[in-house]
Amino acid sequence: MKKLFPELSFAVLCATLLAACGGDGGSSADSLDESSSSSEMDGAESSDSEGLNSNGSEGVEGSSASVPSGSSDTNLSGGSLIVANQCKIETEDNCEYGSLTDSRDGQTYRTVKIGGQVWMAENLNFVMDNSWCYNDESDNCDTYGRLYNWAAAVGRDDAECGYGYECELGTGDIRGVCPKGWHLPSQSEWEALIVAVDGSITEYTSSNTAGTKLKSTTGWDAHRGITNEDAFGFSALPAGYRGNYGGYSLKGYYADFWSSTEDGSDYAYGMYLGYGGVYAGLDDVDKDGGYSVRCLKDYSDSGNSKTIAEICADGLSEDCLVGTWTLKSISQIGNKEIITDFSTSQGGIMEFREDGIYHYTRSSYGDCPDPDEGHWIIEDKTLTFKEDRKGDCIEFGKKYTVTPSIIVAGETVFLYLNKVIFLQNESDGMFGGNDTEVFVRTE
Repeated sequence: MKKLFPELSFAVLCATLLAACGGDGGSSADSLDESSSSSEMDGAESSDSEGLNSNGSEGVEGSSASVPSGSSDTNLSGGSLIVANQCKIETEDNCEYGSLTDSRDGQTYRTVKIGGQVWMAENLNFVMDNSWCYNDESDNCDTYGRLYNWAAAVGRDDAECGYGYECELGTGDIRGVCPKGWHLPSQSEWEALIVAVDGSITEYTSSNTAGTKLKSTTGWDAHRGITNEDAFGFSALPAGYRGNYGGYSLKGYYADFWSSTEDGSDYAYGMYLGYGGVYAGLDDVDKDGGYSVRCLKDYSDSGNSKTIAEICADGLSEDCLVGTWTLKSISQIGNKEIITDFSTSQGGIMEFREDGIYHYTRSSYGDCPDPDEGHWIIEDKTLTFKEDRKGDCIEFGKKYTVTPSIIVAGETVFLYLNKVIFLQNESDGMFGGNDTEVFVRTE
């Protein structure tokens, strides 16, 4: 169902200007309060540390004797049901906090464990296309994080996943704009969070009380009868939203967080909180609106984490590609090798970085001694390079698109680029556009 944002704005105006609207604001229909919102709007390598409570000591999941146990319900974590207990009251905070540092820009975020899930306890503030600060003011990004349209949130272009386009994201975790090791939560993962913190339900319903337990105790406009608890350290702030045509509304009154779950070509699901409601709602919203992002840590058992060979066995992906590769050989069509077994000093080292930068270092071979640096992106099954510096052999600003192959032999991973890009030597005609560069994964 498409959100009726003009009605929401009018409701806020009525709540603010009681005399103009008539009545005391307590009995009027409020599109953000408990009575009607459910019918309108029911993921870079990161380093993270967990297990610290608010005073820096080791945290323990659940509640202490002086903090009430607010929930015996559960949420899903990799197929397991884990109990979530209230860990925070006004005078004491025993929540299990941690932190993550986004290697793409160096920003650090607080995290919190809620049952079997580990969430960012702050909104994402990673700069990218189709993301904005509320009212285009940077101070708002510092406080509330950025607002993203859905295509940006899932890491795609508008032409692929924007309003009017239904895209195929596949199954499993969708990293999207989140740091490596984290992902954009699905609709079912938001439902699991709501069930876990509510304390009285075993499956999602709009008649829940999770909203006041997820909202921060500060920043929200006051509403009669509503006391925000932030009982689990999620600390949701009212960041407002960016409308389809670029206007901003409802900072202080409203928060909405994207999910990775699409609903046709025009809408995607989100989780929302209103200043006048006790519940957390789920519904579909326009893909071209600007909403907040909270990332969820990938479910993984450190004792059973995949090796790089196992990751690359699934084919080309960011998780497989990010790292260091050494040039081993160059082959012509028909797999006729013309140069084999480069040493590190001869062939070169390719680094694919999580921030989308590649860096290729040549040493002593050929007529192209300068390093190459630029941007890379995976689109469908192709890999595109764009050179960002002027070198001896590669033209500045030029894009090179290839369809690479990933070959896994035991624990060794090979990357085949089906034309020579980084080791051209056109002066002697040795390498043509149809040759293949072969790299081996080294780190």
